[in-house]
Amino acid sequence: MNNKTIIDKSHPVIDSDTIKHFKKRLLIYAHYYIPDTASTGQLLCELSEGLLEQFDITVLCVVPSYLGKIERKYQTQRYYEETINGVKILRIRVPEFYKENKLSRIKNILAYFFGAILVTFKVGKMDFIFSISQPPILGGLLGVWGKWVKHAKFIYNIQDFNDNADVIDGKLKLGEEAKSLAESLQTSQQGMQTTLNGLQVKAVISVVIWAAPNTQVVLQQVGGNGAFS
Repeated sequence: MNNKTIIDKSHPVIDSDTIKHFKKRLLIYAHYYIPDTASTGQLLCELSEGLLEQFDITVLCVVPSYLGKIERKYQTQRYYEETINGVKILRIRVPEFYKENKLSRIKNILAYFFGAILVTFKVGKMDFIFSISQPPILGGLLGVWGKWVKHAKFIYNIQDFNDNADVIDGKLKLGEEAKSLAESLQTSQQGMQTTLNGLQVKAVISVVIWAAPNTQVVLQQVGGNGAFS
């Protein structure tokens, strides 16, 4: 009697690489990222890991250097590729700085800014660009640069406003993909707000989503109540 193997083709097996192929790709300009102890690095780590089921995420940031000093292992190459908890990290080498020396600080920030501009070409196709308001102004410019180069939708996260900050108004139409991302961001940021409350940190987070040319939506999170207006 011949043994036959029957393959059920009605439920094909989908491997992790295939699933990853269908995920939307999100590029984050983070400036700092774990293991740096900067609050923005910690927040973006939580956000990135919280969105991994929906997005293939790449983070552009500096080598660990929040306190100004840089480990020797991060001083030999221009860029370093890592993966932390499923998030792809592309680190940019920057010079050390001293907080009391403004010139060294400026050199450090500009090294990240121009390095991130160049590294943007290395990360491939992206569907969404996410940047924060750190460094001031330059963080937003990086997001706009990424939007232009990758022809992607842009999300801008503005932080560290006080509780009396004005609410930004916007009249926008939102595509389904952008709406889904906005909802995911809102859920993740509400979770992060709980952590922030425990640290007694007050902030206002504005998320601006460019869903199409001349179209935007603003979600405003005020203080520590976790509510968007």
